[in-house]
Amino acid sequence: MFNFILQSTNYIFYIVNLRIAGKNRNSATITVAEQLREFMLRAGISIEFQDLARLPYYFNQASIALDLGSRYDSTLWSYRFEHYMLSYVAEQCMQELDAEALCPIGLLKLREYCREKGRDYDVTLRIFLENNMSIANTIRKIHMQRATFLYQLNKIQKIMGVDLQNYETRLQLMIAYQLLDKESKENEVSEREYAEL
Repeated sequence: MFNFILQSTNYIFYIVNLRIAGKNRNSATITVAEQLREFMLRAGISIEFQDLARLPYYFNQASIALDLGSRYDSTLWSYRFEHYMLSYVAEQCMQELDAEALCPIGLLKLREYCREKGRDYDVTLRIFLENNMSIANTIRKIHMQRATFLYQLNKIQKIMGVDLQNYETRLQLMIAYQLLDKESKENEVSEREYAEL
């Protein structure tokens, strides 16, 4: 099972039993999407679930997806929680601290170095981490010679004072990038809303 929350003036709560419907989640979502467009509604979609005792959690997932999706992807009709889960986690983290306050000091040093020297080592690092530290995949994406990339990677690690072989270091960096993205998106939305006034 998974649920939708449909938005009009109030919420409409909708549960689909995929087993009885004889559909998978994707096909059920497509069917409902047609109805959404017809009635000009938007839907937040939770992940699939089986335990009705946990229904309030899945209702919250759909509500969160609807809220975040409406803010960040207003041209869509439906929003799946899994597409907004990291944004939600980032939002929760940033209730008391901003993104920079949650960044590892090494990443802040690297970003400052890039600003001062006009480099994009922070982008190179992110692509490297997103490609599971695969040198071949990274250099293919950034169109760089292997020797140049290895030089930059060595420079990045010296500036940051970190060992990228450490899993916890990589995890902290990836979370920091997500938080910075979230903050940047929020600033864009705020600026757009301000411009519309």
